[in-house]
Amino acid sequence: LLDRIFEKSEAAQILNHVPDAHWEAFELCDSYLERTRDEIAKTHVNSPRFGPINKGRGKIKKLHKFHILNWAKERAGTLSLDSKSSSTSYVLKIDQAESALRCLETALEYYPRETNLQESHEAVTEYLSSIKISNKIDQAERATKMGENKRALRLYKDALFSLTTEKVRERDREIIAEKINFEIQKLQDD
Repeated sequence: LLDRIFEKSEAAQILNHVPDAHWEAFELCDSYLERTRDEIAKTHVNSPRFGPINKGRGKIKKLHKFHILNWAKERAGTLSLDSKSSSTSYVLKIDQAESALRCLETALEYYPRETNLQESHEAVTEYLSSIKISNKIDQAERATKMGENKRALRLYKDALFSLTTEKVRERDREIIAEKINFEIQKLQDD
């Protein structure tokens, strides 16, 4: 199993930007760690088997972390980039951003204190929020252009409410709220 792990690990490192290669190496590492966890629990510290098993676990733990972090980085990164394409539909953007979030959450289950994962999770969460809010604002702007002022007003108010419930940076929240309130005021004055 160790030989297979090292082969997969080398292949994944050569194919560094292929998330599935890292995932396969990670799964093998995870399987090895699970199997040896039970074995090491049954092995006495003075047993001649204890040292090699423990040493192997140390090497595999490093590869385990390396591959899950690279998988999450590449997978979430690809999904996030795809979702930022201007030609991508709203539904697809949401779906891809949520998939990226799930990737990061999977990696965080194993390494919850990993700063890069936490920061990426926060960034994707904020991006997902911005997609939702931007969509409501776009709908409100289209409704205004079509003369559907009541609908536009409702959509702007929905966007304003979403702004208070979604994860958005404080500075961005203030700027967006100011824009929405300005548009609401214009509609109410008409």
